[in-house]
Amino acid sequence: MIDFVLPYVDCNDKNWQKTYIDTRRKMDLSTEINPLRYRSWDNLQYIFRGIDLFMPYIRKVFLIVSNIEQVPSWLNTEKVNIVLHKDFIPEEFRPTFNSCTIEMFLPNINGLSENFIYKELVLTFYQLQLLNIFLKHLLKQKEQHKTLVFFQKL
Repeated sequence: MIDFVLPYVDCNDKNWQKTYIDTRRKMDLSTEINPLRYRSWDNLQYIFRGIDLFMPYIRKVFLIVSNIEQVPSWLNTEKVNIVLHKDFIPEEFRPTFNSCTIEMFLPNINGLSENFIYKELVLTFYQLQLLNIFLKHLLKQKEQHKTLVFFQKL
């Protein structure tokens, strides 16, 4: 089985904006929130629905957020594992607004399978379908005892 890991930022959250601006100010960097980098695509619910409908081989879904206020109110948290930055990123690297930092510490996520998919939220239905086709093919080959290594933790 494979896990699915999604990082998520609610850029409209005032607490997140304050933390972002304060952190950037301490580093003498621009405090402007780039709308091209941090913007809501409003597709999170469709991604979860697509995983649920078309990817039955997904064992667990992990949603990575900076704090609990970032979790959408409509989300069924019984079906999705919420992972806060503080749960897997060492304190000296927080707060972080950099996906490379998040990716570097993914192996620290408690309960994450050795095999997992990490995908940022700019994921369309078409991309989800292509990923589904690709993974079904890989899983079929694995069932036929062919040696495959994919989506592994380091």
